[in-house]
Amino acid sequence: MAEKDDLQTEKPRKRPRDLAKFIKYILLILLVLLLLGQLVTGEYGKLVEGKVSSMIILFVKLILIGLLIWLLWVQKRLVCDITKPTGCTDEEPNPPVPGLSVEVVGSAYGAAFGHYTLEWRKVAGQSCQDDTDWSSDGVHYPGGGGTGSTPVINGTLGWINTTVWSPGPYEVRVCVYTFHPSGSRKCCCTLFTLFKQLVYIERVAETPGAPVQTPPGPFDPNAPIVDTNMGPGPGTVVPVGGCVHVKGSAWVGECNDRKIKCFDLKYGLGFLPGPKEPGFNPADYTGSLLNSKVCYTPPDESQKRAPWNQVIWRDLTVEWIKRHIDPPGIDIYKLRDYCFNSAVDLPECPDANHHCHSGKYTLLLEVEDTLGNMYYDTQHVWFDNKPIHVKFKGIEGLEPCAGLDLLDNGIFLPNGIPCNQPWPINLKGIVYDEYIDEADTTYPSENFDYYRLYITKQGGPTYQVPITLDLTLPLGTEPLKGKTRVGEPGTRCESSISGCPPVLPIPPEADGILTQLDLRVFDAVCASSLAAPFAPPAGFALDRGGSCCGYTFQIFACDKTWSDGWAGGYHHKWSLPWAVCICNDLPVLADLKKKK
Repeated sequence: MAEKDDLQTEKPRKRPRDLAKFIKYILLILLVLLLLGQLVTGEYGKLVEGKVSSMIILFVKLILIGLLIWLLWVQKRLVCDITKPTGCTDEEPNPPVPGLSVEVVGSAYGAAFGHYTLEWRKVAGQSCQDDTDWSSDGVHYPGGGGTGSTPVINGTLGWINTTVWSPGPYEVRVCVYTFHPSGSRKCCCTLFTLFKQLVYIERVAETPGAPVQTPPGPFDPNAPIVDTNMGPGPGTVVPVGGCVHVKGSAWVGECNDRKIKCFDLKYGLGFLPGPKEPGFNPADYTGSLLNSKVCYTPPDESQKRAPWNQVIWRDLTVEWIKRHIDPPGIDIYKLRDYCFNSAVDLPECPDANHHCHSGKYTLLLEVEDTLGNMYYDTQHVWFDNKPIHVKFKGIEGLEPCAGLDLLDNGIFLPNGIPCNQPWPINLKGIVYDEYIDEADTTYPSENFDYYRLYITKQGGPTYQVPITLDLTLPLGTEPLKGKTRVGEPGTRCESSISGCPPVLPIPPEADGILTQLDLRVFDAVCASSLAAPFAPPAGFALDRGGSCCGYTFQIFACDKTWSDGWAGGYHHKWSLPWAVCICNDLPVLADLKKKK
């Protein structure tokens, strides 16, 4: 689409004088005049007579005249030309530059070429040769380096990072230098108006929210959302679920009457190609995260375009509301943010890889300007809205509804009840987090985090059980967490959705071993021999001689899913309390001594 150049209507500026070149001409004229004066005043005769001083003076003057002529010739042979940017110029992602940038195209070459420089400044009416206010911040040259070291003919001279620039008129200058440190330069300038394209998704969820991995940053369509960008290495990919805000920018403008008209935030199934990748098709995005498309159109367009309604580094999940302010008694439009409830508003079962509002999705931020031009950004996201199953099934070997008696009978305790060795017993249960995609058992589809096991004495303290399948082996680095699934719940989320069969056959319910428990924690005599983390809190164990009390067992489990207000663990669950009466029928120490 043809665009009117809003800078072509500006009054052409007078060609600026090159002060350095002017000084060279003056010096050349003075030296020539001095040489002529020397000849007129009779110095030529002294040369004929062979006076050395006169010969040296003449020789130096001739060298200086020759040098000035050469410098002026070289400067005339330096070529400086800028063909882009001009007029209304869009900033765009360019691989050599982080963020958004403007490409500078033209020529910089010539006899005795040394290097060239790129500079920019806001348009303020100065001449091109005026060295004030020029900046090289954000300038990137082909091949890197602090200057352009290679001649360029009708090619890319460099890029200027414009990510943090405001829209408006700017000036770019290219200066070509000779290889001599004090040699000549030739400079040329161009004017353009920057058209901002702040169209990107920066974060999913909030407080704290999962940012887009940087580097490569939000302009890379394959950059995942991660737990942090603050570590020494790249962050870890995280799934999100529940109600989430999406943050970023949706704003373009403004020149040649081009400004934002509307924006939408959509989703498509699977990880789809980005805007500049083969196969990108906006029609693949069939649903929206927004209640309705956000448009800066009548009625009350001027109110909607108020500065506080610019979507720049803020929530993209927004909607228009009209508020009455009294005083002064006026109604204004304001964008109100809200969260997108992915557990409800994503499709239930669109295909085999997206069950229960979960799976791999691509978000599409779509912005339209007032001339009908479209701007896009995409973001890959794992959505997890599948449940976690937790059930405590009991103590292995203990019949339902039975109490647990600590007896020296070799059933639950070793013969002789020695305090210097474990009294192991298995605790059984189910801890199962459903895979986001049942056909994919790798992370982040498999994003179970951990479970913990707690025993609470009736009216007394709570003991957190160390997780180990063998009390004789060393504990891991996180001894109070179980890091793997246990058992099989015998159900999946699809069971509650009509017409959504599970991807794989569901096995019957089956429990597994959560951990081995050392029964010494219930005996006041042997509990004192336990070291952390096995040692129970004070008042937890039972005195010998028939003391009894009720104890409840509970499991807590969670996954690694993020959501608003959740930095992991969004899906979490407690098992129902499982209660048992435990009696310590072991003989007191005095009775043992009598037996001996």
